[in-house]
Amino acid sequence: MKHNLKHTFILLSLLSFCFGQKIPSWYLDGKLKGYSPQKYFVGIGEGKDYQKALENAGLYIASQMQISISSKLESSVSETSLNGEISSSEFVKEDITTQVNQSLPSLEIIKNEKVKGTVYVFAVLNKDRYLRNINYQLADISLSINTFLSGARNHSRKGNISKSFEGYKLVKQLVTKLNTKKTFYNSLSKTRYFDDPNLNFASIENEIDNLIGDLKIEVISGNNQIGTNGMLLPEPVIVKLYSQKFNTPVVGAEILIKYNNGDLASRGITDSNGKYEFFAFAYDDAQNKSKIEASLSPKGLISRSKIKKAQIKTSILYSLQKKPPISFDIVIIDKNGLDRIDFLEKKLAKYVLKLGNEVSESSRLIINGKIFEKKSKEIIGKSGTQFLVTSELNLSLDSKATGASLNNISLTGKGLSKKNKQDALKIASKKIKLNQRKIASLISGAEKQILKENNENSEKLLKQGLLLKKQGSYKEAIGVLAKVEFGEKNILKANEAIIDAQGIIEKIEKENEAKAEKLRKELIMQEVETSKLSRLGDK
Repeated sequence: MKHNLKHTFILLSLLSFCFGQKIPSWYLDGKLKGYSPQKYFVGIGEGKDYQKALENAGLYIASQMQISISSKLESSVSETSLNGEISSSEFVKEDITTQVNQSLPSLEIIKNEKVKGTVYVFAVLNKDRYLRNINYQLADISLSINTFLSGARNHSRKGNISKSFEGYKLVKQLVTKLNTKKTFYNSLSKTRYFDDPNLNFASIENEIDNLIGDLKIEVISGNNQIGTNGMLLPEPVIVKLYSQKFNTPVVGAEILIKYNNGDLASRGITDSNGKYEFFAFAYDDAQNKSKIEASLSPKGLISRSKIKKAQIKTSILYSLQKKPPISFDIVIIDKNGLDRIDFLEKKLAKYVLKLGNEVSESSRLIINGKIFEKKSKEIIGKSGTQFLVTSELNLSLDSKATGASLNNISLTGKGLSKKNKQDALKIASKKIKLNQRKIASLISGAEKQILKENNENSEKLLKQGLLLKKQGSYKEAIGVLAKVEFGEKNILKANEAIIDAQGIIEKIEKENEAKAEKLRKELIMQEVETSKLSRLGDK
């Protein structure tokens, strides 16, 4: 850098000679009597106007600072600890460059001269006064750290973990600011800056470790679902982050959702109840093993390495099927049409499930059943009169939407009773030959009609989901689109809309986090300014 400056002066001298311009000697020498480099940072600059010349003089001083800092930076960095973690020299150099560019106050203009349309400026910055001002700034930052730290500790004692973490985030940012400015100061000053004895960074780090170690994330709902390869799991998964010690939710923490192969499935922020709700796709491959992992993201929560070490995560499991299940409602009533026959409904449901389908009251398809007395007779024997009844169960697979019957079967059973015909009917009902093969024939016999019903329903859900997405109700849209399970084109359009909606949600959350970060910085600036006013008021 010094060699470059000398070359610049030589070039300026040659240009002056060639063009006959009388560049001021103080500009070429870069010095004036009474302004030694031991006491001042000296800056010279030129430009088409006074403002541009002054700007260049400031850049000249900044380059001197960087030369001075670079020569002492390694020893300063080796002693600078950031929350117990040594900062890399590259990281500090980058911050120091920013610090230099942002820290120059108004320069003192000693001399300026205009020669043939070019303005030349000689400006200085008093080193002692400048460093004294930085020292005051360090004291203000330290006071602000103590203020936020006190608040974080109070919230922690009361079990308000979310606000405690928010306080520690502010502390972390201020400690970073303090260490950067301290490295900057120590690189320029003959005397070193020593931290506030009330600030024990190792103790702060232990407090944060304890808070992090107490956190737990668990699955509230959506575990052990059945999904179809390449399609969204039918129900949302909800996880919760909370403090085990206080049993209080952690609000505003980022949760990462990853497939077993490491691919990111989703990311989002915990709500006021510490919960994060998401949808994920089911994939059939050796790497994913039908498992999704939810973990606490290090972003914004103190230390990345410590969050990873704490391993705050949980697994969500799911199983795969070759094709989407068909859902049926089941209702079987007695011959009078008044009472439901629970044991027959449960028996029928068992076979429906074994066939890979689902049973749900909200289904668009229903298996209606009714028991009849087909025939009966009395048998008189040596032991008295007995009643023999043949019962018949009529099962009809119907559409709830249209009321149309898609298929039906009849099953029979016989019952013998010494009591009466009614008791014989009950026995006959229990002996109805209900089995998986017959239920399979009921469903398969209506396969085309069922497929048509489900395709129409998927089209309806697709339209509803796309409308919700258009209206900006992205989470609700995903919930509806997740239920589009039939029709290749329907599924493709639904998946595309889901991925797009998830991307929009993530973008919104990033924007919200950026706003929150902006508010944190504003809060820090306000607190540092309050500390400054407090310091000035004490004088």
